This record gives sequence, structure tokens and C-alpha cells, in this order.
Amino acid sequence: MLYISEILGKDVINERNLSLGKVSDVLFLYAEVPNVTKIRVASEKKDVLIAISDIKKINQQIFVSKHFKEGSREENEASIKENLLDRQVIDLVGNKVVRVNDVVVADKPNFYISGIDISFWGVLRRLHLLSTVIRAIRFLRLPPVRFSFLSWGDIHNLEFDLGQIKLKSREEKLNRIHPEDLADHLQTTNIGNIKKFIQTLDTEKAAEVFGGLSLVHQTAVINELNPQSAAVLMQNLDPDEATDILLALNRRKRELIISLLPEKEQKELTKLIGLSTTSMGELLTTEYLAVDSKSTAREIVEHLRRETGDFSCLHAIYVLNEKKQLTGVFSLHELLMQSSETPAYKFMIAEPLVLTLSTPLELAAKKMIRYKFSALPVVDTEKKLVGIVTIDDLSDYLLDRL
Repeated sequence: MLYISEILGKDVINERNLSLGKVSDVLFLYAEVPNVTKIRVASEKKDVLIAISDIKKINQQIFVSKHFKEGSREENEASIKENLLDRQVIDLVGNKVVRVNDVVVADKPNFYISGIDISFWGVLRRLHLLSTVIRAIRFLRLPPVRFSFLSWGDIHNLEFDLGQIKLKSREEKLNRIHPEDLADHLQTTNIGNIKKFIQTLDTEKAAEVFGGLSLVHQTAVINELNPQSAAVLMQNLDPDEATDILLALNRRKRELIISLLPEKEQKELTKLIGLSTTSMGELLTTEYLAVDSKSTAREIVEHLRRETGDFSCLHAIYVLNEKKQLTGVFSLHELLMQSSETPAYKFMIAEPLVLTLSTPLELAAKKMIRYKFSALPVVDTEKKLVGIVTIDDLSDYLLDRL
């Protein structure tokens, strides 16, 4: 077993005992079995790539065949120094992002990457301080510190996920990583990597990971995607989140994406975009449940099961009359206390507290705090329900302006 830190910087000698330079990098195939393919040897004159098959022996120096042929980097070859060492990768076992401090290379039967060292020992090894620190620990009789090693099959490097190369054995493990953790890791790379990685995920997972990105990254990715792919992604986002992203696009692209959505989503997003011209409209969400005043408790429960499966939270249930005007509200607890055939108008709270699109945000926040509401409905000039605003969204908005 070898460590890359022990290989980099080694002198390379041919069979005539002539120095060719020092190892500056190692190339390998990104595959289920990541075979080491070449070493890069740097000298004052030039850099050359030497095939691993031309290496005769490795000890204090690396000896290569006198008849070696200079190679070139192939399309499917990756660089340990550029693409792996000191990079952040995903630990598919621990479900976290870790740093590659050293790379472990097995030398039997062939040279291949067997794993990575993520411990501080890897850093010490590269600084040539490991043996000194180990001797000090033994001298001071301190408890031994364990090395942290991850096998090749248990890591995932987003920089390698280029759409052309995808290791199927890791898909299931990757799906166990929390979407927000994946999003955080993606934001440390470039937009091209984010786009390509998002495209490798299934639709639901892609939307979850995409939703964890900042608005700046989301907008940049959407601008890189073709309109059809962007529309699929938008369709799986919360409407208010999709609205924020669409408003950040130029008008032509925004309208093209909306035109590719199903009719229901088209109407909802067009409505939200139209309302976003006011401060209240910017914070509006359509993640709420509204029912007819004549609907029975049984019908409401069925409606709730059918329509709210993907809701993050259900603050209350709103009641509309035949003109679609807001006339009442009730809680889930109140609903569960009713007999199955009781209509909503009999147990709702009539004339609920409401906000309008022109209500100052500071006043809206005061009302929520005073009456201990987590959300309030927003109505238009005809008293029709257009959405709700939550205390969380209001707080974030106001804090950003302090």
C-alpha cells in the first residue's frame, strides 16, 4: 500500500540511472475500479507522462524502463492532484462532506486507488511530520489516535459527475444524503458542475437539492438549462419559490418556461408574479387549503389528504363562500372534533383577521405577534383569498432590512 503523499516529489530514474525529474501528479481512470494509469514527471526542461506499466520498481526512487514512451492525457483520465487531493467529497456512509487529505494506492496486483485518508494524519504525512508526531505520542504515552480511511466505493466527488460518467453503485447511497447537505456542497463548485449534477438526479431529488441552493445559484442554473428542463424543475418547486426564481430571469425566458408548464401551474405562477409588485405580494405563498363553506368535515378530510401531501406545513384551513370570498377559518384540531357530516360554516370562525396586498409588512408582523398567529390570509379588493403570509417569511424579510 502506498500513499500519494509518498509518491509525489519522488525522483524518477531510468534504467541507465539518468534522472528524468520528479513526480508532480498521478492520473487515474474514474471508474468502479480506479486504476492508476500514468505519472506526470516534471523537470526543468519539460513535463512528461509515463505509463504505469513502464514503472519497474518503487522504493526511495521510482525506476522506469529505458524504452518508455511519452504518453498524453486521455479524455477519461482524472488527476489526483487537480481533481481529488484537497477536494471536498461526499462520505456516502457517514452522510457528510469531508476533505481528502491523502489518497491511498494499492500496488497489488495492479496500481489502483483503494481509498482516501480524511484524518489529520494525512496532512502530517504530506508535511513529512507523521513519524515525528507518532514518536512524540508514544514518548508521552498518549492514547493512540485512529486513522480515518474511506474506501473508494464510499465516496462521491461531484467534480467527476459529468453526465458522461456515472457510477451506478453509488446512486442509492447518494440518495440518502440530505438534499440541503448536497446543495451546500454544490455551491462550493461551479455552475457547470451544479447543472450536470442536477441532471443526473431523478426529478424529485433534483427539485429538493435545487431548492437548497441560494437564489443566485438557482437563477444561474436555470439560465444554463434548456427551457423544457427548467420547466420540469419549476413544476416540482413550491410555487412561491418558483416565483422568486422566475422573477430573477429575463422576461422572454420567464414567459417561455411558464408556457411549458401544465395549465394549473401556469395560472398559479402567473397570478403570483402579478401580485409580486407589492411588498406583501413578494412574500405571498399559495401553500394553503381552502374549502367551500358547505363542505362537510368528511369531505374536507378527504380533500386535505388529496391536496396537502407535499405541504411543508398547514397553518389553518380557510373557508370560502360561493363567490370565492374568504368568510371563515378553522384549525385542524377543530376539524377533528366534528362529526363527519357537519358543514364547515357551522364550526368555522367567521370574519377572520386578514391582510391585504397593501398592508405594511411591519403592521402585518405586529398583528401576528399580538394575536399569536403563525400565518395570516391575504385578500384582494373583492375579499377573495389570494394567498397567505407566514411569520417566518415576514421575520426574514424584516430582519434583512435592519
